[in-house]
Amino acid sequence: MNQPMLDVPSWGVVEVRPNMEPVAERSLQRLGYEPLVVRYNKLIRGCRIAPDGRRIRSRKDEIQARPFIPGYLFLPIVQGDDASEVDGQLGIKRLFRQRDAEGYLGKPKLIRAHIVEQIVLAAEERDETPKTVRDDLKPGQRIRIPGGIEAVLLSLDEKGRVRYVAEMFGGQVVGSIEDASQLELVGDVV
Repeated sequence: MNQPMLDVPSWGVVEVRPNMEPVAERSLQRLGYEPLVVRYNKLIRGCRIAPDGRRIRSRKDEIQARPFIPGYLFLPIVQGDDASEVDGQLGIKRLFRQRDAEGYLGKPKLIRAHIVEQIVLAAEERDETPKTVRDDLKPGQRIRIPGGIEAVLLSLDEKGRVRYVAEMFGGQVVGSIEDASQLELVGDVV
């Protein structure tokens, strides 16, 4: 995913024709702009997408990049650029513009870079890409579970679920945690 740097002081908002984000993005790149289509990865369970766009039932899951805000993209605009050649490009409905005193369309409406950064962060939070399971943990190692309790790792499965045994209340307690990223490695094999 080729995204421009977010240090541009201001961005214009371009409305795109339905499902035409990639076409509009290429049109703007041909004009010399670096448009930003904020995307996130969607996990589609039990099907895959054929090259022609059809969904096909499958036993495998597929990750597909989807626009975070369908129908819109962001265009970095430097001071003094009126982006007049943007309107009418393939896949583009319009660039949002201010109206002058006579009611004619004038300069592009701009939004600040920190707003675009917040949108990019929100898309990253929504990302459904499977997380990698920790490979530094092995059964028998001492770990610290949330709450500061030390335990011994019993097993770690391919989905990141952990089973452990801890000394509590004068005996051994077996427990489990759904996310291995919450664990801290304490020592070597017992």
